[in-house]
Amino acid sequence: MKIKATISFLMTAALLSGCSAGSESPSKDLSVSSSVNSISENNITYNYSYSDYYVYENPEELISAADIVLTGKVTDISFKMLDYVTALPPTEETEERYIKLCTIYTVDVISTYKGNVSESINIRVAGGLKDKYLDEQLRVLGERVSKGITVTSNMPEIEIGETYLFSLGVFEGTDPCLMNQDQGVICVSDLNSAVAKDIYGYVSAKDIISYFGNEKWTAFESENFLKTE
Repeated sequence: MKIKATISFLMTAALLSGCSAGSESPSKDLSVSSSVNSISENNITYNYSYSDYYVYENPEELISAADIVLTGKVTDISFKMLDYVTALPPTEETEERYIKLCTIYTVDVISTYKGNVSESINIRVAGGLKDKYLDEQLRVLGERVSKGITVTSNMPEIEIGETYLFSLGVFEGTDPCLMNQDQGVICVSDLNSAVAKDIYGYVSAKDIISYFGNEKWTAFESENFLKTE
């Protein structure tokens, strides 16, 4: 059973933030709705989007819905303008209101628990980043820079060099995206983060990895946290 995380919204504007292959949303997005508020800071306008999305009550539900579950290290962060209806680069037919900035995280795969992936994978997330990679974002925005940078305010920070457990949805021909913002990406760079439950108290990285067999968690723990000098 899925429940919906309730977040107040002012307008509907799904932004490719979470997705599921089982979702029928035309925006390739598991988000139900979002709100956008604009604030100007240091000559840059930030549009803050607050997404409303589904939350999974246990590891089995999340894993069942996801197309890919893996651990990997983030090696690069880049940006693209995408058509949020198709999650593909915009074409001449794309309406301007559907063209959105997205952050692309390049991840070197460490272990794959579900799905077929190569050694490296790109993961797309709705919106840009605040006070980081400004030159790169403004360059990608081009003529749209006057509209500002939209950031998803309830997204966790994803940093280059850190290791995460990702639960991802896939649509044919597009980069995979997070199942949701609080459970689709979990930092596993340290043991405390790996065993901690999400903000709802439903799942942890340990729960998800152990679902594929206790030996999977034992191997993960041994490879990452039990190394001897």
